[in-house]
Amino acid sequence: MLESLLGMHRKVLGEVLDLLYPRACVSCGQWDSDLCEHCIESFVPFWCRADHHTQVLQHIEGSGRGDYSLFPIYSPCEYSGVVAETIVTWKNTQSAGLSRVMRSVWRIQLKMLFEEVRICEAFPALNSAVPIIIVPIASRWKRLHEGRFIVGELSEVLGEETQIEVRNLLRKKNILQPEGVTSVAELFRSFGKSWNGKQGRRLPFVRVVPGSEGLEKRKAKRNSIYCVADLRGVDVILVDDVVTTGATFDAAFRAVRKSGGRVIGGFALAMAKDPRISLVA
Repeated sequence: MLESLLGMHRKVLGEVLDLLYPRACVSCGQWDSDLCEHCIESFVPFWCRADHHTQVLQHIEGSGRGDYSLFPIYSPCEYSGVVAETIVTWKNTQSAGLSRVMRSVWRIQLKMLFEEVRICEAFPALNSAVPIIIVPIASRWKRLHEGRFIVGELSEVLGEETQIEVRNLLRKKNILQPEGVTSVAELFRSFGKSWNGKQGRRLPFVRVVPGSEGLEKRKAKRNSIYCVADLRGVDVILVDDVVTTGATFDAAFRAVRKSGGRVIGGFALAMAKDPRISLVA
């Protein structure tokens, strides 16, 4: 109840600020528009499987039939140009007007997708006999507290279009730390930057095996999200704003699986270019 009241308060405050201060398109700067019609055209969807462009979510098939994804992720836009500028601005500002526009854009994109394919066709693993929920991927607590949790807004619209319950059950850990690290001093030592926080002096340098720092970071990333509910016997659709390597989706997948749930698919507002293709080019 308190969280919903705070959300209403932030929404009203945002609308008041929109009246007091002039608006301009977040991309091109056109006056009296949060996002002008020309820039909105950049969000015309070309829905595709974003998981095929991720590195982390691709697994090698032992039988030699090629790689496969843990679950399908659908995205309508490429994360570049106007789309990237708009998403970054939306994530870092409190604008009721921009939120209204982006919710409308996302709703239209979803309607166009579901005109072509049903939810059960998009996610073949969906089991009609099992409860299904939409879960937004966790963001930083500060972003949630300040009303800039755009993944939550994307999830709400998806829930309205699919008539599926939305539950905010994932949380992000405060510090990405390797397993077994229980203090800041140990964290620095594990990365070869030994520091004694209490005495304020350098500690003897601890040699790190080449490549282990990256491995520790990737390991910490995989465990950076946790679930606050028991999801045994529940199917989950994950939602995020942008998918790049798939590491965040992978962390959310692991959190859901650890809580007993099963991820059957995901949605993202935009997908970054496949870095492997860029390297080849």
